[in-house]
Amino acid sequence: MKRKMENIKIGNDNLRGMFLDADDERIVFIDLPLTTEEVKTTNGTIKRSFGELALIGDFHYGHEEFSHNVLNGYLSYFKKNPHILLGLMGDYVNYGERTWHIRDEKMDIDEQIEAFTADMRPFKDRIKFMLSGNHDEGFIKLTKSYRFLRNLALEIGIDLKKCHIEKPQRGCWVVVKVGEKIYGMYVHHGSTNARINRKLQLQRMGSNNQVCIVAHGHTHELSWGERRTFRSLEFVDGKPKNIVRRQYLISTGCFLRYPSYAEAKSYPYTDVGCPIIRFYADQSEIDIRDLTAHYKEYLAKGGIKFQGIHQPLSETMKNTLHKPSRYGVNLKRLSEK
Repeated sequence: MKRKMENIKIGNDNLRGMFLDADDERIVFIDLPLTTEEVKTTNGTIKRSFGELALIGDFHYGHEEFSHNVLNGYLSYFKKNPHILLGLMGDYVNYGERTWHIRDEKMDIDEQIEAFTADMRPFKDRIKFMLSGNHDEGFIKLTKSYRFLRNLALEIGIDLKKCHIEKPQRGCWVVVKVGEKIYGMYVHHGSTNARINRKLQLQRMGSNNQVCIVAHGHTHELSWGERRTFRSLEFVDGKPKNIVRRQYLISTGCFLRYPSYAEAKSYPYTDVGCPIIRFYADQSEIDIRDLTAHYKEYLAKGGIKFQGIHQPLSETMKNTLHKPSRYGVNLKRLSEK
């Protein structure tokens, strides 16, 4: 999944700025499986090759407004389309005990983890990175266990050699390969006011990271209409060119309907779901969609039944639980370790 920087020759030109540093610790390489689809054009029907990556997060398992029906529709769609790979954007469990708003959970933390891992196990070989969200980090702060995300991945059954587990409050860069085409992404859970600065952080991330796609979660907004167009001086076939590039700014949605704290502060309503990014192999082009705009049958009233793989929590995960639970783990026991 990772490649060493020593095998990559750093360019000696300063067309896009003075070279200061290089980092490969947070670069993820994803080789998307190719699939084809017939598309009608003015010149007739043609076949187009592409790969797809879903950026999915802000589940908030356990919250009373958690929309399991809609999530089941997405998981059923992913199961029927095994070529789609997944990037997990954070906030897997709700864990609202230390938040400022009234606790409105229907599950204990152990039940939240069990439900999340059960739903993700059928996709354990298709998850390519996991980011940490602020709700996950609240759990990490209390238990002082920075291995929580790693343990969560192991609970799902993920091979850690094939999936990038990011550190708290960090994002990562993603190199997407589809056929012979290469696309660059920067993904981060995000940390901003959901009402006031929801667009500002995306714009700042886009300015700081010159890649094709910049994406974050956290705000619960599902959108990809905002773009940045900029000029870049680059070498093409050995010659300097004045290149015009487009960058897509994506908010990766959520699976939480309209919680009480959002209503109390008059936050905007959000669409429940996640973006599925289609990267084309025949030319440099992307398409972004969700199941509301396409394949609505998966979001039929009552949701589509999706059967996860349920297993008891491992001893490792039990020992990181922060409170009295049906496993009898508590803070005092943790502090003695």
